[in-house]
Amino acid sequence: YSLHYLQALALYNSAAAAIQKGQSDDEWFELAWNVVDAYLCEAKKEDYTVTEFAEDVQILRENINDIRTGLKSDIQSLDQRFGTDQEHTDERYEAMERIILKSNNLMKSFANSIIERSAKVMKQSAPCDFAAVGIGSLGRGEATPFFDVEYLFLIKDPEQKPYFERLAVMTYFLIGALRETKLSSMDIDELKDWFVDGRKKGYQIDGITGSSSNIPTYKQ
Repeated sequence: YSLHYLQALALYNSAAAAIQKGQSDDEWFELAWNVVDAYLCEAKKEDYTVTEFAEDVQILRENINDIRTGLKSDIQSLDQRFGTDQEHTDERYEAMERIILKSNNLMKSFANSIIERSAKVMKQSAPCDFAAVGIGSLGRGEATPFFDVEYLFLIKDPEQKPYFERLAVMTYFLIGALRETKLSSMDIDELKDWFVDGRKKGYQIDGITGSSSNIPTYKQ
């Protein structure tokens, strides 16, 4: 059921990324919000509107770009400090490890912020205790600002699964709104075998269908 909404938003995102460079996002936000609103319906707070949705997306875009800029600066400083000097291999390795750890911690915080922003959209608070668990590169401590988001929800009460499914889909909406998810990960049959998405892959969910999808709504 949620798949069609996610695919629709992915198509909007892809088109917007291709034709709206340097232009206003107002029209796109209206289209995207219509998809989000239609999916959540009565599950969302009444005072959460397209304005709040646009603000959340803009903040997330700024945050991910700031993370990338900061990490790029760290790596450039590393190159300036050590260059190709083979005498400081161990020091360079240790410095790189610190950057990798910093990157993973920043991406963990970024992922948490997406879940928190998604939760504030919901009319109901979380109905039971739960934990969001990062897996894949995030779980291994290797996450960068360009990776497939892989995570799971562990919930105390299995009867509350519908709430967490809606919460998970809202996180997909926000991640998709960054416009970095390639259409190939959206499993749109009509585009297979002929459509090529030439955009570089950025921060995106692992994929929305199939046994390989390590996300709350599709992991078996």
